[in-house]
Amino acid sequence: MIFIELKRGKTDLETNIIQQLKGAQCVMAYCRSIGQIFWKENNFLAPDKYDCRFISIRNISINKKPSFTQNKPGQLHSSPENMLKISSPHNLYFKRLVGAI
Repeated sequence: MIFIELKRGKTDLETNIIQQLKGAQCVMAYCRSIGQIFWKENNFLAPDKYDCRFISIRNISINKKPSFTQNKPGQLHSSPENMLKISSPHNLYFKRLVGAI
């Protein structure tokens, strides 16, 4: 599951972006509960069935070369605090977003 927070500029505080990503997690937990309770699907959106990736894309209104802020070696963007940070994207590749490359 990919959680993406889009920001027009690059001045937003990282703590605000983290809060937005955590809010998205809460929405998914709510949707999971609906599926489990109302539809009686115990495995609906079960967290052990997928991996989460958190991404912040900033400065999307300016046409520049793509640049990625690299995470520490061996560290995936699997929590809001360790999001993949992308500034001024030109081309985004799915494998890059999910942590495959």
